[in-house]
Amino acid sequence: MIFFKMIVMLIYFFKERYQNDHEFARWVRMIPALAFVRCDSVVAAFEDLSENEDFPTEALPVLNYFEDTYIGRRQRRGRQIPLFPIEVWNVHQRTIDGQHRTNNDVEGNCICILAI
Repeated sequence: MIFFKMIVMLIYFFKERYQNDHEFARWVRMIPALAFVRCDSVVAAFEDLSENEDFPTEALPVLNYFEDTYIGRRQRRGRQIPLFPIEVWNVHQRTIDGQHRTNNDVEGNCICILAI
């Protein structure tokens, strides 16, 4: 359910731009794609994404939300503990093992409906 909410938020706020600007859409899709990066590389991948000068400024609020909720805000001595630790939402190993990428049947059904 975690990423479903984020995807709905992205579509709601950026629908027109997302549909018409393929470069913008590519950048925005990189945020939820972090779920497929190895757990020990997620923070570095997030930092690469967030520090890239080409990342669209209009999408920074979504990136900030993702950092606060799923990565943990950077502090002087490391990062805050996120609301949802990386190990909870990351699906890298589950994907490699051929397992379901969600443990929530409702989320799986909603995503199938959205795909129609």
